Amino acid sequence: MKYQLLLVSFIFAFGYIAKANLNNDGYLSLFNGKDLKGWNSNDSSKFKVENAQVIGFQEDGKGANLFTDKEYDNFSLRFSYKVKWPANSGIWFRNSYQFDILKYANPKTYSGAFYYPNCPGTFAWTNEIESLEKKNDWNEGEVLAQGNRIAFWLNGKPLGDMTLDPTEHKIISKGKIGIQVHGGDQFKGMQITLRKIEIRPLPKALLQSNDRVAFVGGGLIERARLNGHLETALQTIAGSTVKNIKFRNLGWSGDTVYNDARSYFGKPVEGRQRLRKVISEWKPNIIFLNYGAEVAISHGQAWTGEQTVSKKSAEGWEQSMSVFIEGYQKLIDSIREEAGDSLREVVIISPPAFENLGDPMPDHFQNNQRLAKVCDALRQFAQKNQLRYVDWFLAMGGHKKRGSVDKNPLTHDGLHFSNAGYQELAKHLVAQLGYGLSSVDQSDPLAQKIRDTTVEKNRLFFHRWRPANETYLYLFRKHEQGNNAKEIPQFDPIIEKREKEIESLRSQLIKGTQG
Repeated sequence: MKYQLLLVSFIFAFGYIAKANLNNDGYLSLFNGKDLKGWNSNDSSKFKVENAQVIGFQEDGKGANLFTDKEYDNFSLRFSYKVKWPANSGIWFRNSYQFDILKYANPKTYSGAFYYPNCPGTFAWTNEIESLEKKNDWNEGEVLAQGNRIAFWLNGKPLGDMTLDPTEHKIISKGKIGIQVHGGDQFKGMQITLRKIEIRPLPKALLQSNDRVAFVGGGLIERARLNGHLETALQTIAGSTVKNIKFRNLGWSGDTVYNDARSYFGKPVEGRQRLRKVISEWKPNIIFLNYGAEVAISHGQAWTGEQTVSKKSAEGWEQSMSVFIEGYQKLIDSIREEAGDSLREVVIISPPAFENLGDPMPDHFQNNQRLAKVCDALRQFAQKNQLRYVDWFLAMGGHKKRGSVDKNPLTHDGLHFSNAGYQELAKHLVAQLGYGLSSVDQSDPLAQKIRDTTVEKNRLFFHRWRPANETYLYLFRKHEQGNNAKEIPQFDPIIEKREKEIESLRSQLIKGTQG
């Protein structure tokens, strides 16, 4: 079994200071704001730096290109540009692919077309909506290049998303990032200005066709089933070639890495057996794990009832963290054992920061300081186990919290996220998995239908695996109503029907975004 390593968090703990050209969401600036160090051009007279901006221009009808010294393969690239028209320009990536910036007559297209030399039909796709670009003003472009998948956005709107077919398209797996100034007398006086050009390296795409994906964690995960944002985000960004993804929410409020809450009447081992059973039966390909908040918020108190370590979890911070990491390792080992060869990826998700909502709600400043240490330990834990790591604490601004009241809260009470909060969590989940911040537009009516159907599917599955009368169906009172247990599997075809509806809606959504 092979696991991939994804290090998406560059600021490792609360109070750590990142490099000046590294953003909190993992993007690295390709431009230092002073000069063109790290870049080279076939005609340096056509590029300059002014007011911390890169400017490309031509006044003699001759074009030029400016390229990075380094090459990049899989990445998310975002840039802010403004053009002096008439012009023909673009952002090169992998040497010969281009996010075209132009106005073209035949075939008709505006900025955002996907071009490369000798491309069949001139462009792999075009943009026929002129109003997507702000003329003589700043525009935000984004490129996603992940394997043979290429996707563009302009000012937050999707322009195209396709997986290149080697039998039709030129496949370039790696190359430089560049800025083009096109030649031609008709473009004399043109100018392209970039005030931002940032890149974030990406791993191989996580999701594949027919994947079975499980979410495991405490209350944050369990409550996600009620709004469907996490699943819908992953469904809508998986790409046109990925089909039939199925999700199961196995979250359980109050749970720990020792699975305390999953035990109805017995010890935590009963909870572990319950989780192992569903993992063994469903054989997921991908599992998202989210634990750690319970450790930060229960400092000085036992946060697990596991007999061998409960007392130790209430002692000093180092002892508590030792119990946590030990339990997490055992949890992952048991998941791998039950899932077997079906399991391709385990993804560790850090807890997001707690919010301060002011009196009479608790002040979570100290809790967030401890949570930062938990997240630092989780990053190292993920690296040691060669697992992908998603840092919600960092992405949601946890490193910036200094005890002041949150002005635009995303939780109801500092702990439990609102609908808007889950939208933010979903956005950062897909971004840190490498699909780009602007990949998710859940305001689309079809995306909303996917989410509504997902919520209903989750409701059905919840009653399938956690029936309210489980004691009478399976446990010590099954002699009274155990004969009704045969009805529980009848949920399965109903759940399957909802999943087919989700896939149909998803196909319609993807076709719509590709124009």
